[in-house]
Amino acid sequence: MTSKTSYGAVDYFRIIAAVLVIMIHTRPLATYTEYGDFLLTGIIARLAVPFFFMAAGFFLFCKSDEAGRLSWSVVNRYVSRIVLLYLLSIIIYVPINVYAGDFKELGLLGLLQDIVFDGTLYHLWYFPALILGIYITVFLYKKLSFSLLLIISSLLYMIGLLGDSYFGLAQMSAPLHALYKQMFLLFDYTRNGLFFAPIFLALGANLALRSKALEAKKLNLSQQSQSAIGFVVCLGLMLAEGMLLEHLGWPRHDSMYIFLVPAVYCLFQWLLALKGKSNRHLRQISTWLYIIHPLMIVLVRGIGKATDLSWLLQTNSIGHFISVLLLSTIASVIIVRLDTRRQGAQRRQKAT
Repeated sequence: MTSKTSYGAVDYFRIIAAVLVIMIHTRPLATYTEYGDFLLTGIIARLAVPFFFMAAGFFLFCKSDEAGRLSWSVVNRYVSRIVLLYLLSIIIYVPINVYAGDFKELGLLGLLQDIVFDGTLYHLWYFPALILGIYITVFLYKKLSFSLLLIISSLLYMIGLLGDSYFGLAQMSAPLHALYKQMFLLFDYTRNGLFFAPIFLALGANLALRSKALEAKKLNLSQQSQSAIGFVVCLGLMLAEGMLLEHLGWPRHDSMYIFLVPAVYCLFQWLLALKGKSNRHLRQISTWLYIIHPLMIVLVRGIGKATDLSWLLQTNSIGHFISVLLLSTIASVIIVRLDTRRQGAQRRQKAT
């Protein structure tokens, strides 16, 4: 649908989003200002994963035909690549799971819960959420009008809000609080493929289905500025929302905000308007940054203990963040280069 040369800004922001995720898990400002770190990692950095969901929805629905039809075979092929990445990620982190004793008292049901909803390590929840969210979104898209899809996904997000940043509201009602307690027996958080992912996938799909019209309009500087201003305004409102909720003490978790939805939508629309040439390597590097950084966190801790540099690599939050980011980037670039060489060798072999 949209020309492949128009995704460059999206690809570059993937790297920024991956760095934001690393920030969430390393808390770079924690040593210096706890509240500043909350603003950065508890609010601003929460743009990252919804951006990834919206990108997934956009590029999946770019595969639809001129009438907007999307076959299940296309969806299944798209999801199969995500499943392979998820399985590979699980395998990578099994040694850490075993070392941490994660599987000792888990049981079969607990293992299924982790695989389907929570992920087998704290960052891997994204993959099952993406898989489940895609199937929910596509099913609703095929059965209902797009307006109803947006309404239902918005309602699911609202339910998720009450189990996340707005949990304080749920606690004010005994029946509602009891309901959420039962829900948390099935999954640890409502930021999952049922409540969190569908709205962002649907909004990404919306932009994909409108992409021809957006291309035809050839967005001018003024229209690009409107998207940028919308993003800045919504981000400011999201900051105010997060600060107020923190003051009230309502959040059970801090992944979901009301103004997160329009903020990410305006951001993605702005990035599409900026266009630019796509970069497959950036996409791959951002994926591996996301997958590999917890392994680098463990490695940095080990290096710190072995070299008596824990004061710099672990205790100091900025030093910890920079060292994890550096090692994650090096590892990701090496993985992508090796994979590129492997694919090149396969193509040359086929040519001969």
